[in-house]
Amino acid sequence: MKKILVLLSAMMLSFVFVANAQQDKAFVPGDDGYAVFVSVSDDSHTSSSLKFYNNSTKSIKVCVSVYNERGIKVGSDCYSVYGAAEHGYHSESTATLYKNSPSGTTSGCETKRIKIDSVEVLN
Repeated sequence: MKKILVLLSAMMLSFVFVANAQQDKAFVPGDDGYAVFVSVSDDSHTSSSLKFYNNSTKSIKVCVSVYNERGIKVGSDCYSVYGAAEHGYHSESTATLYKNSPSGTTSGCETKRIKIDSVEVLN
């Protein structure tokens, strides 16, 4: 029984680390404690579907990059994300990031990590 619990704990812990590799968080400039989160909600060889959560009331421009298992950047772009209606709420939006194929192949394009490169306030 103890071995099973240890195994289950290890599996859950590894799942958390894998999931965290495909999400990132950055604070919104000028809005103390409020942040934008981005995660990969669906992934293919040619694109990644991104989901943004913004709990700031400010509309922002978010630039992100995605990396494959070798740490090579396979795509990057910038997106406008609306602010929340008021503090205590959040806005949600989705976008598609189109990826470059390293060395012109279709392998090695799977997203293993996403990074927010910059956040800029629009309003």
